Amino acid sequence: MIGTRRCTLWWTSELAGRRRSASKNLPFLAGGIILLALLLWGSAPVRAQEASEDRPTPSSVDEVVNPIDRTFEKAPPREVPEKPVHPFFRDQKLDLNLRTFYKYNDKGADNSLSEAWAIGGALTYKSGYLLDRFALGAAVYTSQPLYAPEERDGTLLLKPGQKGYTVLGQLYGEIKVVPDNFFRLYRQEYNTPYINKNDFRMTPNTFEGYTFQGAYGGKDGAPGFRYGGGYISKIKERNSDEFVWMSQDARRR
Repeated sequence: MIGTRRCTLWWTSELAGRRRSASKNLPFLAGGIILLALLLWGSAPVRAQEASEDRPTPSSVDEVVNPIDRTFEKAPPREVPEKPVHPFFRDQKLDLNLRTFYKYNDKGADNSLSEAWAIGGALTYKSGYLLDRFALGAAVYTSQPLYAPEERDGTLLLKPGQKGYTVLGQLYGEIKVVPDNFFRLYRQEYNTPYINKNDFRMTPNTFEGYTFQGAYGGKDGAPGFRYGGGYISKIKERNSDEFVWMSQDARRR
């Protein structure tokens, strides 16, 4: 009995010791809980303020967005800065000119007819300037028969024999010396009183040559003049796909 009482007293004293140690830790535990509550309470206004800065105050019930709707919202696209493009590519031009032409001509005197219906046009390219000085250009021309009786040749819409053709009519380099003053080299078109495109069929005349053209004045109503010169070696007639010497073409006439 005495041993039992001692055991009971020992167990009771141990429990009491634990209670005393727990009672000593209660102030620290309570202080931690209070500090955590203060931190959570203080962060709530900040989060509310951040949310209010992200979204304007709704002016009607229809504009209120609940958390479920917000999960399906897409983020705005990220703006990617544009990369600079070189003027050689930025200022390039590509033009497509489509044509169709029907011509019926009754010569009457010798009882002969010329008739054809053609389709075609031009694809023209011009680059921007490299180093603000050099540019390239090209043009492809074509004329193809839709209706062209072989015995009614002579409309100048097609090659002799009522045949279609495709030709690289322009291919040139351009050198800008100063603004409005250019050297142009190789195959190109001109539109002057003596050498011109004669462009009222399917494709124009183009030429092979080396020229200098320029202008001075003439802006904002001021007087001005244009000038030019060069060497023209070959011509492609308006219904041809080959360049021939100017002297050879003159003999044909």
